Amino acid sequence: MRRFTIAACVIGLSTVAANAAILTQTQNFGPNTPDYTQTLTFDQFDTMGGTRVLKGITITMDLTSSNGVAGADNDSPTAQSVDIEFGVSGSLSSTDVGLINDLLLPLSLDTSVVAMASPNLDANDGDAVNEYNAGGSDNFVLGPVAGGDSSSDAVGMVAWAGYIGVGTFDIDATLDTAFNISGGTGVSGFFTPVTAEGSVTVEYTYNIVPEPTTLALFGLGAVALIRRRR
Repeated sequence: MRRFTIAACVIGLSTVAANAAILTQTQNFGPNTPDYTQTLTFDQFDTMGGTRVLKGITITMDLTSSNGVAGADNDSPTAQSVDIEFGVSGSLSSTDVGLINDLLLPLSLDTSVVAMASPNLDANDGDAVNEYNAGGSDNFVLGPVAGGDSSSDAVGMVAWAGYIGVGTFDIDATLDTAFNISGGTGVSGFFTPVTAEGSVTVEYTYNIVPEPTTLALFGLGAVALIRRRR
C-alpha cells in the first residue's frame, strides 16, 4: 500500500512538469495589390524565468486573392497555342530570425493563388501588332483570379535562439505578381493586378515547469502520505 501511494505522488508530479501549452500570434497583411512587402512584428517566446520550456515553433502563411484578369492577344499571322499563368505569390523573409528547418533548408512557406489556361488563339484578326488588343478570336482573357492558399512549416532548433527572449522580431511578407505567357510567338499580354491579403501565424509549443514552491508542496504531500501510512 505504501508503494502505491508513493507512485501516485510521483505520477502527479510528472504530469505537472509535462503540462503542455500552445501560444499563438497572428499578424495580418494587406489587402493590397502586388508587388509590395509588409513588415509584421511578433513577440519573442518568454521563458518566464525558466518556468516555460520551448518545445517547437511553427510558422504558417495564409494568402487569399480576388479580382485581376490577364489577357493574351495573338499578333502573329498564324494561329498560336499558348500557356498562360496569372495570379499572386507570397513569401516570407526576415533579418531578425532564421526561417530554416532542421535540415538547414528554407522553410516551405511559399504560397500562391494562380489561374492557368492553355488557349488556342486564331491568327491576328487585323488589329495592331506588338500591342495588346482585346476582343476577337485572336484574344483570350483569364480571370478573375480568386482563391486561397496556406503553407506551414516547423522552425529548426538551430534557429530557436532568435525567437527566445522578452523582445520582438520582424518577419517580412512579400507579395509578387505571377504572370507568364509561354509556348507561342508574336503574342502580347496584359493584366490588371489582383487584390491580395493574408496573415502570418507564429505558434510556440511549450511545457510548463512547476515553480520551486509547487515542487516543494508536492514533496511535502508525498512525505505526509508516507508518514500517515506508517
